[in-house]
Amino acid sequence: MFARLPDKNVSDGALTFDTFGAFGYRLLAATGRSGTASEGGIVYSVAASGAVSKVGAYASSTKGGADAMVVAPPGFGTGARHVVLTVDAGPRGSLVLMDPRGRTREIALLPD
Repeated sequence: MFARLPDKNVSDGALTFDTFGAFGYRLLAATGRSGTASEGGIVYSVAASGAVSKVGAYASSTKGGADAMVVAPPGFGTGARHVVLTVDAGPRGSLVLMDPRGRTREIALLPD
């Protein structure tokens, strides 16, 4: 086993790599259960050594969990180099940004 997240909740979550360096070029893992009314989840960073660090918790007004995530490119305005989480609650979803300090903001609500 490479790494283990310290989260025991049922989760499908999401994975991405930080290719821009804001999160130390680490693997990023988001917990949360997409497609259900959940209270969001947590984003972790995973170092090459397998060490796991918590970046921060996220939630959405749509009450769902991460379905996918990506690190936004440098040209993405004030969201550049932030994690973009697609939060899926079933009948609707949202986009939530998280900066390297774990601060979040919801930037869009989406119909399903």
